[in-house]
Amino acid sequence: MDNRYSDVGNLSGVQRTALAIRWVTEGRSDQAVELLQKVVREYDSIAEAWSTLGTLLKQRGHCPEAEACLTRALRLAPTCHATHNNLANLYLESRRHKLALAHYRKALELCPGFPDARSNLAKCLSAMGKTAEAVREMESLLGEEPDKFSHHFNLGTIWLHAFELERALAEFRICVELNPDSAIAWANVGSSLVNLNLFCEAEPALRRAMALDAELVEPRWNLAICLLRQGRFAEGWQLHEWRRKLPEYSRTFASRPQWNGERMPDATVLLYAEQGLGDTLQFIRYAAWVRERVGRVVLGCQPPLRGLLSRVDGVDAVFCYAAEIPEHDAVCPLLSLPMVFGTDLDSVPAQVPYLSTSRESAVLPPRREGVRRAGIVWGGSPTHAQDRLRSVPLAWLEPWFRVPGWDWCSLQVGAASAELLRQAWASRVADLSSHLKDFEDTAAVVAELDLVVTVDTSVAHLAGAMGKPVWVLVQYAPDWRWMLGREDSPWYPTVRLFRQTQFADWAEPIARVASALEEWQ
Repeated sequence: MDNRYSDVGNLSGVQRTALAIRWVTEGRSDQAVELLQKVVREYDSIAEAWSTLGTLLKQRGHCPEAEACLTRALRLAPTCHATHNNLANLYLESRRHKLALAHYRKALELCPGFPDARSNLAKCLSAMGKTAEAVREMESLLGEEPDKFSHHFNLGTIWLHAFELERALAEFRICVELNPDSAIAWANVGSSLVNLNLFCEAEPALRRAMALDAELVEPRWNLAICLLRQGRFAEGWQLHEWRRKLPEYSRTFASRPQWNGERMPDATVLLYAEQGLGDTLQFIRYAAWVRERVGRVVLGCQPPLRGLLSRVDGVDAVFCYAAEIPEHDAVCPLLSLPMVFGTDLDSVPAQVPYLSTSRESAVLPPRREGVRRAGIVWGGSPTHAQDRLRSVPLAWLEPWFRVPGWDWCSLQVGAASAELLRQAWASRVADLSSHLKDFEDTAAVVAELDLVVTVDTSVAHLAGAMGKPVWVLVQYAPDWRWMLGREDSPWYPTVRLFRQTQFADWAEPIARVASALEEWQ
């Protein structure tokens, strides 16, 4: 240590803050945080100490404390453009986009040429769906610094967020030309290629990223998806475990002993849902296999599934909330069970039905003689990252309802259900949305239908797990479970897939469904 700082206690608050900042540049961030925490306790009015501490705490994931520090710094120094930018970054990461936008704009008002704030403003605009504004900001920066890696990377990310995949790919290719050793750039090249269904090109890019960074999660996660889509399950399941390191992955059971398939006849194993409702419905099929190896199985699942899954073979008890977590000896996430059991294409447990309901539905109109009954779902969860690619505007499906010999009902719930009310032909489809309070209600209706036609969402899994004929509209770059180039599914014997043949073009598969409805015998 510099002799001038050998006795920190003799330094003023400003000098201690300067020392902490120096330690950060030397890679001694932990010591810097400790020192700055002492500084702000003793010298409450040093804005730079509060701002630097807030930035360091944010980097460590301590966001509430970081926000408090940065807010305090701005009260003391409201014209500090860097602090406005750092607080905006925190708001952006926590998806408080309007607050982030306000602080980025304030930073640029205070320092109009501030490149970090301009670049971050573009990211914020992109997250808010203002793609054109975001692109203009980044292209302005590139006009000033055409060979700057971060500008091309951010523009690529904006295009990726907008699903302008070829444009995104072009920017990420520039990034790897500028820096061939950037793991994250290679990872995004691979991700763009995966979403373009160019798997042969995606795999080497993703493996290059993995070779450059042994801990980077994204390329391993994307390669897992790539391999599983191709039916290369052995390596795919292993890499799929990297999902548990993604930032959004729940850490509730991370410290518990993991069950890896051992025979534990006196033990209770807790299985838990970890992703969407459809994932839970798909992988609960493994519960019976788990139960054969352990003494008791308890399941943690989403509340809408509680009643339905309480009767699944192999499940002894179901809970939905943290306060209900029962005693257990080991845990296993549902999506790890295919790896635990070494599932390959020839050993997928595809026996259906494995879901059923004891309820009887009283909401369907009476069956008309000689007329088949079909249910429809056109929208998935709006919070799903690719919902705009997998959901379909209801108005586009109108030709189906003109095919003779079919009565239709809507199984759609959520905000998208209101689309039916806006159609001039709404009377052709019975709206059941107000009657579907949970998945037992939906299952009771599905049990009385001849066919379910749906986008790639949880009802596809429900109908498939009940052994009902179900036709699924599948986007161009499909979810891995629907694999590639096939109309059937190894997971559900009663599923028929209607795939897009071009990116974001639903016209052709919608027409094929209409023809299939006419041909149904």
